[in-house]
Amino acid sequence: MSGKRRACGQQRQGDSAALGEQRQTMADALHNLRNHLGAVVGYAELLLETKLPARVRRDLSKMLMEAERCADEVERLSACAGAASPRRAGERAAEKPTEGRRPAGRASRRRGRAAGGGKLRALVVEDQAILGEMIAEALGEAGFEAKLCPDAQEALRCLADDEYDIVVTDVNLPAMNGLRLFDLMRERQGGGEIPVVFVTGNARSAHTVAEIKRRGASLVTKPFSIHELLAVVRRALEP
Repeated sequence: MSGKRRACGQQRQGDSAALGEQRQTMADALHNLRNHLGAVVGYAELLLETKLPARVRRDLSKMLMEAERCADEVERLSACAGAASPRRAGERAAEKPTEGRRPAGRASRRRGRAAGGGKLRALVVEDQAILGEMIAEALGEAGFEAKLCPDAQEALRCLADDEYDIVVTDVNLPAMNGLRLFDLMRERQGGGEIPVVFVTGNARSAHTVAEIKRRGASLVTKPFSIHELLAVVRRALEP
């Protein structure tokens, strides 16, 4: 009898593990869909702001509408499935912050560049190349000088070498996530004044949203419109 109970227990554990793996696979798929739909919506909006033949504009508008409907269906599926958080690679310890003098008046220099007609500098951290290029291109069209980094480690190197006025980063990044990047920026001298905008496809995760709010950062949910992203970026740059 005890053998049967043990066998039943093992079966339940196996079923639970299989269900957990299915939920994780669903979470990963939904995260990827949000990334791809965000890129489609963003590029369509960028193209619609250029000079296009009427027929092309009309067809592109229809494609944009269908992409937005797909995005709504993804959110419905996510709500029904109760998907887990997307899988993240294990975080690696970052290099010890280098000692150095904290640059004085970063915010005042930012205001000075804007007032003098100089371009504000944005650092985009996104491992999905198409989505990252779309964000960087949109910021460029809006008057920013944008640089794209594929991961947090390269972003830290860029921040050590140059000055940036704002950082737009995905939460789920390889090796080191965006939240850890934020914390290291705040630990490093000179990084405390740079506003950060998080981009995430996991806004249904109460933990993720709470962690972003705890850090006092801004949030944009995938898939997003270019106008929404730019509005959040501009608000984050306000004194």
